[in-house]
Amino acid sequence: MITGRPQWLGPLSEGAGVLTVVFQVSKRLRGEVGLLFTNRTKEEVNGWFTKYTEMDFARAGNKASLTVNLDPGPLKQFPHSMEPQLRQLGLPTALKKAVVTLLSDYEVCKEGDVLTPEQARVLLIDFWATNTAAKNPEEKGFGDSLPFRSVAKG
Repeated sequence: MITGRPQWLGPLSEGAGVLTVVFQVSKRLRGEVGLLFTNRTKEEVNGWFTKYTEMDFARAGNKASLTVNLDPGPLKQFPHSMEPQLRQLGLPTALKKAVVTLLSDYEVCKEGDVLTPEQARVLLIDFWATNTAAKNPEEKGFGDSLPFRSVAKG
């Protein structure tokens, strides 16, 4: 991080325009870099970047941030056409009166365990179905709060 005016820019004359300075800086930039112009102190900027996190969907190979268990019963957030896909992912499901129904308790993942591709897919499918379907507010899927994890960027 460069703060202040770098020495390699040399002295600026009164007539030197912003474009001249930007051109000199651009010759030094290589790879994936960016410029941040701010009136904040170096400590404030470093503190912000240290605390910055971005939400990212949990993927296979990530550690589960919490334990997810599904209770038996209807899974109304899923259309009947998804029942075979859910069964293929290992969920004990069946169609009852055209409603996907979970037949027994099912543990999707345990906190701290590394997610398998199937577990990550179940989390993704439920999150998508729960958050895109027009549903009764009383119907909550486990995707309402789960599959995201905080990823530090830096």
